[in-house]
Amino acid sequence: MYNLAMYSGHNASFTLEKDGKILEVLEVERFTNIKNGGILWYLPAHEPYNVVKDILKYFKDKYGADEYEHLICNQDDARTYINDLGSEKKFLSFYNAKKLIEVKHQHGHAAGAFYQSDLQEAVIITYDGGGNDGCFNFYTATRKEGVEFKWMNYDYNLGEKYAEIGHYCSSIKQEDYLKAYLVYAGKLMGLCGYGKIIPEYIPAMKEFYKGHHGIQETRQENYNKLRSVLELPEKLTGQIELDIAATSQKVFEDIFYEISKDEIAKANDNLVIAGGCGLNILSNTTLNNTTKTFIPPNPSDCGLSLGFMLDFLKPEKAFDATYAGPEAWDKFQLQDYVQEYRGTKVTEALADDIIKGKIVGVVRGRSEVGPRALGNRSILCNPCLPGMKDTLNAKVKNREYYRPFAPVVRLEDVTRFFEFDQESRWMSFCPKVREEYRDTLKAITHVDGTARVQTVTREQNPFLYNLLTLVHERTGVGVLLNTSFNIGGKPILNSYKDAVWMLNNTEMDGLVLEDYYINK
Repeated sequence: MYNLAMYSGHNASFTLEKDGKILEVLEVERFTNIKNGGILWYLPAHEPYNVVKDILKYFKDKYGADEYEHLICNQDDARTYINDLGSEKKFLSFYNAKKLIEVKHQHGHAAGAFYQSDLQEAVIITYDGGGNDGCFNFYTATRKEGVEFKWMNYDYNLGEKYAEIGHYCSSIKQEDYLKAYLVYAGKLMGLCGYGKIIPEYIPAMKEFYKGHHGIQETRQENYNKLRSVLELPEKLTGQIELDIAATSQKVFEDIFYEISKDEIAKANDNLVIAGGCGLNILSNTTLNNTTKTFIPPNPSDCGLSLGFMLDFLKPEKAFDATYAGPEAWDKFQLQDYVQEYRGTKVTEALADDIIKGKIVGVVRGRSEVGPRALGNRSILCNPCLPGMKDTLNAKVKNREYYRPFAPVVRLEDVTRFFEFDQESRWMSFCPKVREEYRDTLKAITHVDGTARVQTVTREQNPFLYNLLTLVHERTGVGVLLNTSFNIGGKPILNSYKDAVWMLNNTEMDGLVLEDYYINK
């Protein structure tokens, strides 16, 4: 029998399992092409059920899954579905499932992260903008006993407060309420690298971080207090904007450590972080410098359905979700695109073209799961060429100046180029670029001297590893700039059609579609 786990909030996902094996993790945003997309509460009336029907049909057509032994989901999702459809029986009937298992939000984060690690036991901290069981929770876990809740902090919602600063930054495009909290945090991390921590701001900023203020009016009132104390303008601009961002990051980290320090001390290099705040690579890096820390590639809500399923399965070995997503939606049209665009088999010429400055998009194999895993849906280019960051932005990405691009490097080379001596399979940490390489690797070196490094081995991604090896042999610097392959404002793409659109409508120079190279 098959089992199905789902999460219906923003960054919704489905995880399909059969006979103890996870077959696929499907992020709904990749299916609907709506960034950070959800189902319940996020789509027009009746549309959620149409999307779910399409996803169930997809699983049936691909895997033969037409009936489920268990449907595993968040308690809030289940109650909403049941109220909407009239009864639990109708809810299960809609999914063609026999039994319902309900899991709490933060517990799903904790289980998902723990079972993606190879740890036998761990201290787990989950923190984000909130779920139905808190927003700053502490757990212990063992392979034998599973995940056990310990306690939660009621005084701070760090995820909500960190993102809230973005509402008042002139350098950040203003979004509606929901989208804002999902996109501001990443931009603020880039922005704060340009600012200075102002010690005089810290007491007022700590007060700002207290409590939960999700209602618009209360949020505004809370910020007005901060403005009044620090004599801030209504809209943050110039150096004050940068300094507020940097100080906010400092306070975020200080509060986290102050609350968590006793649990961190107990972890003994077996610390696991999950929840949306696990995407804060600056905090992760500070923490990892204190105690070895595991963060999965999908710590945010996009990893919840997988977390629910892993909690159900309790696997003895780490589950690798890196490339557990779907193949390209139009995979059966591959040869049509190859013929139309005169694609040829990938050869060493790809490395030569990238070294010379070509910008190449990659769609190969199964898609990555989570925002911190790349390699199969990537844009690659040479970070050693002068002005490559600006070239990539101008030609393809059109991102804000303050947002850094990330490097990918072979695991055996990471200590040569970065002040870092461990594996970083996913872009969860930002160590310093070694000073002697900062000018060489300017395109991936942030203004603060850091880089969100990703390491790769031949076993993890042979294509990427072999490409890095060729670049290393030819240039002596085996590092590539590796950024997500997506159209502006859209999630990471998952079709050859969208990849070809990018080739035709931007100044990208080429595409790798599976084992074929299309050269513009």
